[in-house]
Amino acid sequence: MIKSKFAFTTALFVSVILSSVTAQAVQLASYESGQPSTHCREKWTKRGVLDSRMYNYCMGRQLEGYADLKNLISKYSHQKWIQDAVNHSFNKWTNRSVTQWHMVHHELEKITEAHEDILYEMKQPNWNRSRFEFCSKKWDIQLYMVTYCYKNE
Repeated sequence: MIKSKFAFTTALFVSVILSSVTAQAVQLASYESGQPSTHCREKWTKRGVLDSRMYNYCMGRQLEGYADLKNLISKYSHQKWIQDAVNHSFNKWTNRSVTQWHMVHHELEKITEAHEDILYEMKQPNWNRSRFEFCSKKWDIQLYMVTYCYKNE
């Protein structure tokens, strides 16, 4: 995945104003390229013995996480910031080419939930655009941190 710094504030306002933006093709690595079996095998092998029950559970979570991730990406594919959010989530939960897909989904879900919170806050009479811009410059695509900053600083 390509890391990029994104002018989030502009993207958010554009996405709010242009509600009918066409869907874009979001790049996502394949499930297999994340080496889920490597992650689960490393996590559930103790002193050379694989705990097969927990390994199978782990693999199920990885597969479920990847499917949920694709659904979430599809839901937000019309948002200009989605590729940056996917890249951030992927990079955060990939270590030595091994990806924890359920955690990538969790991270992206936090970002999309925060996006919904921001849209709600923007409609409130006490919306403070300058505070929002300050927080979005500080936290970029980590929208859950933008919302935390906005509400607490």
